[in-house]
Amino acid sequence: MSAVSRSDFQSYKRVLIKVGTSIVTHSDGRIALPRIAFIVEQVQRLVSRGTNVVLVSSGSVGVGKQRLGHSKSTEHEKDHIFMRCYAATGQPGLMSIYESMFAHYGIKCAQALVTDHDFTFVDRTENLKNTLNALLSHDVVPILNENDVITPRREALRDDELKVLWDNDSLACLVGVQLNMDLIILLTDVEGIYKSMTPLQNGDKPDIVPVYRAQQQSITIGAKSRVGRGGMQEKIKNALYAVDNGVKAVVIASGKKQNIIDQIIEGEDVGTLFVHPSKLTKIQLNPAQIAINARNEARKLQQLSTQERRQILMDIADALQAHIPQILAANKQDQDIAMRQKLNAQLLNRLKLNDKKLQVVI
Repeated sequence: MSAVSRSDFQSYKRVLIKVGTSIVTHSDGRIALPRIAFIVEQVQRLVSRGTNVVLVSSGSVGVGKQRLGHSKSTEHEKDHIFMRCYAATGQPGLMSIYESMFAHYGIKCAQALVTDHDFTFVDRTENLKNTLNALLSHDVVPILNENDVITPRREALRDDELKVLWDNDSLACLVGVQLNMDLIILLTDVEGIYKSMTPLQNGDKPDIVPVYRAQQQSITIGAKSRVGRGGMQEKIKNALYAVDNGVKAVVIASGKKQNIIDQIIEGEDVGTLFVHPSKLTKIQLNPAQIAINARNEARKLQQLSTQERRQILMDIADALQAHIPQILAANKQDQDIAMRQKLNAQLLNRLKLNDKKLQVVI
């Protein structure tokens, strides 16, 4: 498997975008029309460059509650029948919003409502996959949502392959695998996976994990969003399922950022990236993001005392000294690659490291 870089995203031709309930609605339950408009505009830009786009959108229950005048009410949230009434009332309105916005750009869209059974019976899965591929071949943007009106599930259902259709994150990743999507973008109300849920002393948010590695132990998973069924742990589980089954990359990011889809496609270091473990070693940031990160870290260094900066340099020197054999071995591999690529002698000499050069640095 070849390595994946964020800079590859610009060349991807099949992208699935999932929009969570907390993105299409405001905290008071009203429909967030400006956010939906920004998403539609960015999808239009992808379509105009020849990208096949599938949209998985929550929000039917939120629209239904608004239509029935229950936006701020939680009275019926434990009533399965009433929640299905909300979905039935809201789904036409949700599609009407998308259809009118896409029509402004001359883009056709289509609706597909699915349930667990569409992924547990082979013939239904094939029908869904073939229909969606046919729509994409005709430059139609399929918009999927779970059919909450008729779903037989009241709690998470797992089939024999341990697939889960419990929320639209699982729906997005299941569909992404079936359609061989290159990239899945899960838009939620947080900026990615935080390294810790504990606020920093200065009030800043904790750092985002740029690339998820399953063995990381320093990540604290927070609670689910205010309206979604799944939490961050479910998003992680579904993202890992997708990249383990052929999807090249998954990004979890904030859908509340105005141009977040554009930023992801352009390779900016936003959100948390998931790729198959075999593709992790060569992930690189684009040059612009490297420069931004270097500037930000330099500013942090400037805030340290002279003694703290001196200690950092001493720690770096100790680490270099302790790893000289590994450094020289890696440098030898770089030299071999450079020689095969016929790098000129002057540059090759600059590349070459030896113990003497390292001692000068240390």
